[in-house]
Amino acid sequence: MLQPVHTASDRTAGAFGSAVTGSAFFPGQFNGRTALASVLALAEVHGVAARSVAELAVSMGVGLPTKLGVHDLMRAADILGLDVQLSQLSPNDLAHVPLPALLLNTHGGVSANLLVLSHCDSRYAVTEDHASAVPLSNMGPLSLLAEQWATDGKGWCLVVKPSPN
Repeated sequence: MLQPVHTASDRTAGAFGSAVTGSAFFPGQFNGRTALASVLALAEVHGVAARSVAELAVSMGVGLPTKLGVHDLMRAADILGLDVQLSQLSPNDLAHVPLPALLLNTHGGVSANLLVLSHCDSRYAVTEDHASAVPLSNMGPLSLLAEQWATDGKGWCLVVKPSPN
């Protein structure tokens, strides 16, 4: 069962900070370029006019390169006119998540990475990694993704959809 943990609409733009990043909630920090490129990839699927990573960073008031937290990902999606929902899910829940979505992973450390989940059913998942200049696609068994993403049985997933306004 999908359980929402936090949505951007629950908070004002200035309230994203300390409650999300640097806490037990999700302590990891993402590479700024990778994180913003991933959010832009989700926005493009939903018909949002493409911006560059640099333009989005300027809109957010951050410089590149920098590290970004979960709150920054949510704020970037909000700037692009998307509703955001952050949930902690089991791998079996991924087949029911609106796609594309972002899978967030700290690997137990301070540094984190993310993958764009573009397809998922009960057996296979297709992900894209925006860490390089050319996104790398990977198709594999859901069980393999689960071992990497949900090491303790659950993993963090950020789902976006167009705002109704």
